Amino acid sequence: MDEAIQEQWLIFGGSRGLGLSLLKLCAKEPSGRFLPLSISRKRGELEANQKHFSWDLAQGPLFDEKFSEIKNHLGSSPIRILYAAGGGPYGAFSKKAFKDHQWAFELNFLSPARLLHWALNDDRLRQFIYVGSQVAEDKPDPMASSYAASKHGMFGLIKSIQGESPHLDLRLFSPSYMDTDLLPKNAKVRESAQIFAPDKVGEKLFQWMLDPSGNKHYIWKP
Repeated sequence: MDEAIQEQWLIFGGSRGLGLSLLKLCAKEPSGRFLPLSISRKRGELEANQKHFSWDLAQGPLFDEKFSEIKNHLGSSPIRILYAAGGGPYGAFSKKAFKDHQWAFELNFLSPARLLHWALNDDRLRQFIYVGSQVAEDKPDPMASSYAASKHGMFGLIKSIQGESPHLDLRLFSPSYMDTDLLPKNAKVRESAQIFAPDKVGEKLFQWMLDPSGNKHYIWKP
């Protein structure tokens, strides 16, 4: 096997949802071209032979220490990053403890912003994709205000950096509602909106990631 054509994939939030669907699709590739590493707080549903790095991405003070551990294991081959981690408290903003909102800000904005800053200064980085939200990144999302605010922040950051013509392929993927445990069982949207399986959305994401002519912002609609 030609080692030069292999790619390292860092999949943040790989224990469930879109991140997990990408890991499954990588495993189906017969050539061994992709070398994925799942990065999440818990291992989740990964297969025994899939690599996992335990990291609570909402723990801001530990960012440099944890990320240094990952960088020490990276070789010289090209790297793609998918940041699919996300979450936030559900309920009226004033009724939730501020530490819960701070958790959402760290997970959805500060950690991916730090990663992106590193990626822009490393020539190995081929691609950086952030999973936003078609329904929360540029419009109000009542009962999920800190989640929406942090998604708004990354939307603005990525769009602004894209205007700087970075060396890497910087993209934003904005899916609709997906059926994961991140969407509370009592969320009103479950009553009125269509909810889609992450694996279905993941197939489109996988194709788009590997298409060099793909749009820089993909809004996924069924």
